[in-house]
Amino acid sequence: MKGSITPMIPRSDQIEFEYNPPEFESSKDVNWAEIGIPGLDSPLQQFVRGGLRTLSLEVYFNADQYDKQFDVREAVQKMESLIEKTDETLAPPVCLFSWGTFQFPCIVGSVSTRFTMFKRDGTPIEASITLSLRSYKEAEIDIVPPVEIPEAMPKRKPVFSGKEGSGSVFAPAEEDTIKAAEALAESGETTTHVMEEGETVQSVATKELGNPAKWRAVAFLNKVQKGFNKIRDVKEGIEAMIPDPRNPLGVIERITGFPPETMSTLRQIDKISKEGLARSFKPSLGVFEK
Repeated sequence: MKGSITPMIPRSDQIEFEYNPPEFESSKDVNWAEIGIPGLDSPLQQFVRGGLRTLSLEVYFNADQYDKQFDVREAVQKMESLIEKTDETLAPPVCLFSWGTFQFPCIVGSVSTRFTMFKRDGTPIEASITLSLRSYKEAEIDIVPPVEIPEAMPKRKPVFSGKEGSGSVFAPAEEDTIKAAEALAESGETTTHVMEEGETVQSVATKELGNPAKWRAVAFLNKVQKGFNKIRDVKEGIEAMIPDPRNPLGVIERITGFPPETMSTLRQIDKISKEGLARSFKPSLGVFEK
């Protein structure tokens, strides 16, 4: 499974990498103050503030994984640029880490590179990069607000009962939701995009719809309109169909059967991504304003 990091503020090109981790480490700390009281055997504990959630992971680049010529050094340089300040904000970019359905708004805290294989002339062809990602929140607005979950969540039957099982990328044909998804995907003002060298469905979704998570809607519309059964069918030179910007999340909800809390998170990410483009950064305060 491929993962990606997309600079969102300011917006820049998506960086994809091979990522099928044997482990995935997440940590979060909290700050307590000790208040010493004369006569007590131990100090009192006073909550001060919560800490940031941190993800530690290792991403992988290998030139042999690509059909075209691929320079590992360029990929490493793109990753290292995520800890350098940008001209627009005078700070490193705010990013969105994506791996499957997992979305994590973050800033990159550290990048450590290890080259592990070389050509005879010394050119590296394989690299492992260790990343530390820190959760990102604005002064007043959470990029991904916490989802309100009721005290007792009722058990939900699988949305799709076909052979593909619940939560498959595309619903089986016998499900009624697929018909509703087709109608929605084809409605409104659909456009086209000619695929260029190196582009993926995810990068096109980012460029045309502002969110890489909307790739499923792009792939589904092309499946309906042009008969593409696999994502890899949408390749260089193909005139891909792009759904109306108002429809992708509704299509995704119908074809995947994601639970309500997942769809709520996707909608919040989409909303904040759009709002982020309309804000200006104040370096002296480090906050975004309308």
